[in-house]
Amino acid sequence: MVDERLHDELVELFLERVAGITVGNPADVDTDLGPIINERQLASILQKVEGTVRLGATVRLRDKPNGLTGR
Repeated sequence: MVDERLHDELVELFLERVAGITVGNPADVDTDLGPIINERQLASILQKVEGTVRLGATVRLRDKPNGLTGR
């Protein structure tokens, strides 16, 4: 939770940080986030995202899955 007065600034800072995440091989020192384990996990994540959107969440940053390995 965040104070309403700080919301917009926090969202912008968060988006800047998340947009720069490097997805890839976890053995690579430049990787921030490893791959999705399997198709079932990917489907579960996508279902959770779509569920929150149906409940009113606003998507501010989205990338299409590129298999299980990242972007």
